[in-house]
Amino acid sequence: MIGGVTKVTRFCNTDIKYIENYDKANADTENLWCIHHRLETHNSDGEKRVKQITAKEMIELDMYYNRPPAELVFMTISEHQKLHKKGAGYKHSEEQKRHISESVKRYYQLHQRVIPEKVVQKMANSLRERYKTEEGKAQARSHSEIMSKKRWYNNGIISVMVEECPVGFVAGRIMKNKKRCKRG
Repeated sequence: MIGGVTKVTRFCNTDIKYIENYDKANADTENLWCIHHRLETHNSDGEKRVKQITAKEMIELDMYYNRPPAELVFMTISEHQKLHKKGAGYKHSEEQKRHISESVKRYYQLHQRVIPEKVVQKMANSLRERYKTEEGKAQARSHSEIMSKKRWYNNGIISVMVEECPVGFVAGRIMKNKKRCKRG
């Protein structure tokens, strides 16, 4: 199905039946078809442009409306979006790849949380010492006993961790958003 036939006619200076893929677009009832200006993505010889011309630039050059059918083609909207997608089919040079890699590394170095080795060692030692005492062992056992009795349940919207299944809930956990999960 051709979308907006009245809009389509202003692009072509003759009958739109002469535009490539017109028969397919007219016969297709499932997909929406639109007109693509070949000069946006290809030069007059049919070779792909290094940099695409925007519709605004074509209007300024007076190359957008009232064009011959040879410069236009019908294509599905999804094909048209893929064609104009930024970076589609673009290959980076080795220099560009190296530059991108360095900038990504710098970003992660700046935003990475660095914990000094001394602090890491202190934390590890405190945990070891904690579970060596009888009180620490008892606390660990009681915590594991409590957690072994609890199970995850969800009602399709939220997940809860409780000992018995609430009314309207089923076993299992929803992992869509951490904020929705509640421990009880």
